[in-house]
Amino acid sequence: MRNLNPEKKDCSIVLIGKFNPEMFSPDWFLYHKIIREEDAIFAKNQKENYPNYPFIVSNQITMFMTNNMSIKIENNRFTVSANKEPFIEIKDFIVNTFNNLGSFQIDAYGFNFSAHYHIDSLHEYQMIGDKLAPKKYWKDLLGNEVVGDERKSGLTSIRISKVFDENHSLMIELQPSVYVKNGVFISANDHHVSDNNNNDAEVVMREIDKLFIDRIKLMSSLQENILNEVLDDESE
Repeated sequence: MRNLNPEKKDCSIVLIGKFNPEMFSPDWFLYHKIIREEDAIFAKNQKENYPNYPFIVSNQITMFMTNNMSIKIENNRFTVSANKEPFIEIKDFIVNTFNNLGSFQIDAYGFNFSAHYHIDSLHEYQMIGDKLAPKKYWKDLLGNEVVGDERKSGLTSIRISKVFDENHSLMIELQPSVYVKNGVFISANDHHVSDNNNNDAEVVMREIDKLFIDRIKLMSSLQENILNEVLDDESE
């Protein structure tokens, strides 16, 4: 069992419903003590540090950043994400926001966790793709690139989903990392559909508050276990 430490991690919570992006300005979050004054100032001046991430507050979309989070609010989607720990901050942000907004209804919500893992050797890196997508079935396409550590062709993406019931599913996708050389990028989405009779924001927030830590831990361990099982598998 290897000790796989991701070189880059991202975590997010997504809500599906009907929102009014224009109301969710940094000043609104500051007024309700959901963010700190320094975060509101950072958001309004973020162009200095993040020129490629726009500051927008409009009736179609609101986008801004704090020191630790990225917030994007559309008419039917509310997303808060972070690329550094503690990830618990995005859960607190979401829960504190909608505990003030009991009139909203949340149709669905999801937890997302993704990570870039460096693989020690090029041979093991190629082996991951070979184990998950055996190349013997792809000889007509790949030709002589079915073996060898210097191959440029091969697995570009694989997606597996687990359906627990009609309202809950978990999907994991694996592909080469564009961030880490000889790296693997794995993303996981834990998706929940709200009960139509129990989708008030305050009810959904209690679920998110209860589930968040366990679901993020689960997705992280699943990712590491997948890589460890493939790398420890000696079968051809």
